[in-house]
Amino acid sequence: MSPVVEVVADKAALVNRALKLVQTKLDEALAERDIFTIALSGGSTPKPLYEAIAQQDWPWERCMCFGVMSAMCRPTIQIATKA
Repeated sequence: MSPVVEVVADKAALVNRALKLVQTKLDEALAERDIFTIALSGGSTPKPLYEAIAQQDWPWERCMCFGVMSAMCRPTIQIATKA
């Protein structure tokens, strides 16, 4: 499958389009597997999308959301996190 590039008018349109894509994947996953799994990276860039996702009336009991770290490190590097 070739990558698809979409151009949107502004940040709000980007959030709406991304939310629609996530909704589509959620619908497909629930129909196929009865559970939706998504990995969400941190940072301020995706925050508006995550806020929009949080407002959805989704079957949250059938959703598994994981926070992931997007930093790339050699396997031998230990990453310190705040406890």
